[in-house]
Amino acid sequence: MLGGPAITDARFERGRPFPPEFRTADRLRLSACRGEYEPTTFVLYTDEPRANVRVTATDLKGREGTIPSVAVDLRVVKYWYQAGDFGKPEGRLPAYDIAMLLPELLLKDDNLVVVNHEQRKNYMRIDGELVDVTDPTPEFNVEGWPAVENPRLQNLAPKDAATLLPFDVGADEIKQVFVTVHVPDKAAAGTYKGEIEVTAGPHGSLKLPMTVNVYPFDLAPCPIDYSIYTRSFIDDAPKVPCFSEQKTPEQYRAEMANLFAHGIVNPQVNDIKFERFEQAMRIREEVGMPKGHIYHHGVRIPRDELDSDEALAKWEARIRRFSTWAREHGYGSFYAYAIDEADPLLHKQRRWIEAAHRAGGKVFVSVEDDAGFFEIAGDVLDLPIMSGPVQPRIARLVQKNGHRLGIYAFPQVTWEKPEIFRRNYGIRLWLAGYDVEMTYAYQHSFGHIWNDFDYKGDYKDHCLAYPTVNGVVDTLVFEGLREAVDDTRYIATFLTESKHPDHPAEVAASADKWLHSLDPEQDLHEMRRKIATAIIRAMQERGARQVKRVAGHR
Repeated sequence: MLGGPAITDARFERGRPFPPEFRTADRLRLSACRGEYEPTTFVLYTDEPRANVRVTATDLKGREGTIPSVAVDLRVVKYWYQAGDFGKPEGRLPAYDIAMLLPELLLKDDNLVVVNHEQRKNYMRIDGELVDVTDPTPEFNVEGWPAVENPRLQNLAPKDAATLLPFDVGADEIKQVFVTVHVPDKAAAGTYKGEIEVTAGPHGSLKLPMTVNVYPFDLAPCPIDYSIYTRSFIDDAPKVPCFSEQKTPEQYRAEMANLFAHGIVNPQVNDIKFERFEQAMRIREEVGMPKGHIYHHGVRIPRDELDSDEALAKWEARIRRFSTWAREHGYGSFYAYAIDEADPLLHKQRRWIEAAHRAGGKVFVSVEDDAGFFEIAGDVLDLPIMSGPVQPRIARLVQKNGHRLGIYAFPQVTWEKPEIFRRNYGIRLWLAGYDVEMTYAYQHSFGHIWNDFDYKGDYKDHCLAYPTVNGVVDTLVFEGLREAVDDTRYIATFLTESKHPDHPAEVAASADKWLHSLDPEQDLHEMRRKIATAIIRAMQERGARQVKRVAGHR
């Protein structure tokens, strides 16, 4: 049994030595705050085949209470074939030319996806049948809609298990188990201990002790507004059971809950029909999302009607209706979308942006990374979304005008590199002073969303979480993004503690200086530990001052 970092870009490659980050393990340890989701992982290896391997978790018990076993989520990391590692190498179709074996899916039913290494193909098990999901025949368009009559995957309807099912481990193969502990909101600070048990039928079992340290502080809200480009809208009868566009209310609810659990508190909304928009916002509230700004990707400036005064008047009236609803229901600003990545047209869009302002709304849009938008519309554009890498100088200029700056494509959701997602969208984004994270995209079906090979363009499917008929299948990259969110919350918590009135003024200045000196290339697990230690030390020093002050009044 091996242990190593849960969020890492290291991979187990067939026929090669194990990554040096993974070493023999005899226990699992992790630390987290109340309400936090914190991952760890271990890897099983055997030189003989093992069938029907079961992995279960016990309750985690401490002096002050128990973290129940249901708060310990267990999944298998699925390596499967994908069309390249960062988009498709140009001109590299058909599938067998570009298939790369990559760790991506987090499955509870390992047999939902079956991988044939000789063919370099993936199959999905549906009702006992194996369905090829690597066939490069293009039958769906660039948005996942059927492009031919009765496409082969038209009715593909995957459904993962509710809990981790038994799985097989082949001879000289590995099976990685991804463990996520969700610390209860009311858990007392302290140490909790339990076990992960691995049973392999007549071959006996292994017990892996697991310790969870619950910190004595709560995390502050994110200093960055974590959003995401989405394409989904609610429909009672989707054309395709699982793709990025239409969602049943059940699917939409599951995906909003999934986003919220990963720290994405403010994803875009796309429902144009007002009653559907209200339904979408109601579902978001019901899964716990806070009432922040509303980023509406469906209410857009029309490219082909830029010179139409009639269209402009309709736009203003439409935004007034949405922004009035937002204000009356306790939300922040209502943002409509300009023309995507069209900086040369910004001069024509100025009057549309000004009309949105008159209607009580604001405007956001992706812009080109040369920052040319600033000279054309920097005084009126409320939220430009730039691609990476970060540009701190532009962030300061935008904020000086009273606006906010966001980022996408740092990277886009086509690279199976969870550690890069954590590093770039967490500490690196905070150090650069950005206001909003809004990468592309939660889901975008290029062809069928479960087939990475059936779109004859340079793009892969974009999936932070793959859709199923009743929920999602998470990915390692999405876990990396969740850790990025939490890294910024630890930073915000230390800053908040340092500004407590019981601390001398120099404590806040010192904390700010130290945090801004952090190296974004360092070991992020160690960085998190150092910040947590600094928070606890500051809390203890504050407590000592309070005791001393009380004693002085006696």
